[in-house]
Amino acid sequence: MVHGLEAKFSEQITFTRVNIHDKNTFELQKELGFNVTPEFFLLDANGVVLQHWDETIDIPQLETDLNAFVSQ
Repeated sequence: MVHGLEAKFSEQITFTRVNIHDKNTFELQKELGFNVTPEFFLLDANGVVLQHWDETIDIPQLETDLNAFVSQ
């Protein structure tokens, strides 16, 4: 379902996947405080976390939240 959001927002948002088992992303995981899967972070162009959602977020709510951010 997240893939559909990637397609919908591809012009406004860059999506990056972080796998909790990928050693190449451990530093980013540490910076974000990434500790559950799935977990979603919205960062600005400077890498500042604007919003964070944990595994309890449902996809329709995530889409609503992303719509709000791109409409600003």
